[in-house]
Amino acid sequence: KSWDNSTPENEEANFTVGVNTITFIYDTDKPTSTITLPSTQFVQSIPTISGTIWDGLSGISVVKVAIQDLTYSATWWNGSSWLENSTTYWIKVSTQAGSPATWRYTSTPVLGHAAQYKIWVRAEDNAWDKNNFVESVSPNIQEPPLTYVIICDTQAPVAKVNYPADGDILNFLPAITGTAVDSPAGIAEGKVFVAIREESPLGGWWNPATSTFSAAAPVYSTAVVTGAGPTYNWSWQSPPLTDGYRYLVQSYAVD
Repeated sequence: KSWDNSTPENEEANFTVGVNTITFIYDTDKPTSTITLPSTQFVQSIPTISGTIWDGLSGISVVKVAIQDLTYSATWWNGSSWLENSTTYWIKVSTQAGSPATWRYTSTPVLGHAAQYKIWVRAEDNAWDKNNFVESVSPNIQEPPLTYVIICDTQAPVAKVNYPADGDILNFLPAITGTAVDSPAGIAEGKVFVAIREESPLGGWWNPATSTFSAAAPVYSTAVVTGAGPTYNWSWQSPPLTDGYRYLVQSYAVD
């Protein structure tokens, strides 16, 4: 209710009534985020870090990431270099509307072999009242942040044949055996492969599908891998061999 500038004697007759109306949405739900890249714990590099974001009411305002070098717990990536920082060093990242909405960061660091890193992600929605809330306790900031630990592995595994030894002359060979070494990722069951060829007189590679030495190129078969690493043992059943022939064996591993 408001009064106009009428004289006092006309006060009761000369006033106007106005109604001011607003609407607002009350949103206390915290936004959420996911990490889709990297998608595995062991990585060679992280050219892109990305994920999804969701907020049911007010929508996403900003997404921030932090990358921590766990070798030195107070070391954080600042977008171009590593720095010492006593608290989490957040970097704002790009977002893309969609269903779901996504976030993405590409100014990532070069990783060191066998080093561990923690990726932090935190979303903030548009209901955050920045004038009345302290950031660390605002109900509309993802808390606790999402975290994901990765381990860098840039070195290829090494597989070798231990038995038979190079140049051996044998009359019985039930299995070809060897070792494979990899750290930190390790070698899983089914990740050592073996092939054998008639070397002299020169013939083909063993073809498990036909049970003959007829393949023009190596046909690798899966060996049985045992052990806890970083050095693993593997064994592969030998095919039938011919008296007087020399054979060549190849092996490789995947971490």
